[in-house]
Amino acid sequence: MKTKYRAFSIAVFAALLMVFGLSCASLANERRYIIDNVGVLTDTELVSLSDHANNISRKHRVDVGFFLADSDYAPDKSLIDYTKGLYIEFFGYRRGGFLQAYDIKNTQWALIHSIIGTQIYKNSVIDTFKDAFRNGFAAENSYHDAIMAYLDAADAYIASELDTVSGRFIDNIRLLTQAQAKELTAKLDEISERHQHDTVVGVVRRSPDGKAPAEDFYKKNRFGFGRFLDGTALLFYKEPREGCFLSVNGLSFAFTNAGKEYLEERVNSHLKSNNHFEFFMAYADIVDDFFTKDKAGERYDKGNIPWVNIYVIIYFTICGLAPILVAALIFVETQRSRTKTAGNIKI
Repeated sequence: MKTKYRAFSIAVFAALLMVFGLSCASLANERRYIIDNVGVLTDTELVSLSDHANNISRKHRVDVGFFLADSDYAPDKSLIDYTKGLYIEFFGYRRGGFLQAYDIKNTQWALIHSIIGTQIYKNSVIDTFKDAFRNGFAAENSYHDAIMAYLDAADAYIASELDTVSGRFIDNIRLLTQAQAKELTAKLDEISERHQHDTVVGVVRRSPDGKAPAEDFYKKNRFGFGRFLDGTALLFYKEPREGCFLSVNGLSFAFTNAGKEYLEERVNSHLKSNNHFEFFMAYADIVDDFFTKDKAGERYDKGNIPWVNIYVIIYFTICGLAPILVAALIFVETQRSRTKTAGNIKI
């Protein structure tokens, strides 16, 4: 009995270690927006800066971080190479972002950025960020204030320069003009906010791999409203031939199983158009229509799918016209036979 109890205890303890290990692993892979290798920030300051950076990043969907380094961060790597490794570790290249690094001892700077969609990086931004950091530090000799000033500068820069990249339209190949991207983004934002359902569009060069590319795109860019991260994603690709993937995410009652099939049919019907801007705008209108119908108590579902009703009408129309068509064919053939017979009579 003691042996069984001991074996059971060991099993439970091992399971707890595994859970704890997994938890630690997941924590290690969390996004870290503020990295202090020097130890000059208090815990309270670190939380304050991390929250501010997180809010800016979520608002613009562009990651913004800061790395305080000392000369011992990596003897065999330059500051820019080490910072690049941190960027990939904590942000990845899933969307646009900035990670500003500052080596306190050697007063060296490095800025790592990821370009997603339209050009989001200008050389002048380096000086803008540096000046904001220095001015923030000069007031109280506070690294907290300096980094906070940098974050505010990044926030302002993104808001003014990256409005077409940071929203719900991510164009990796510059398929649309700046004006079109801005108009589409505004439409997607309005529909998303009104229905509390993220309506997003992504554009890539080649057809992506995976079982659910649109869903992967949606999750990687952290879209979604509410507890269930409700939203709809359209992922468009140019090569090898134009096509798109659709994904309805979360728990939205406006999209039934039958409705999702109808959504795909309607979106694909616009795909043949050579005007990409109109195609994306039509997609947004279709999603909006689904919610309009749902709120009116006319949710798209079995028995209320327009293309099904059209097929029924066509079927019965053909059945009704069939006798008339047969009679017409018989009459035409009869007249043709008489014409041939009359032509064979010699006068």
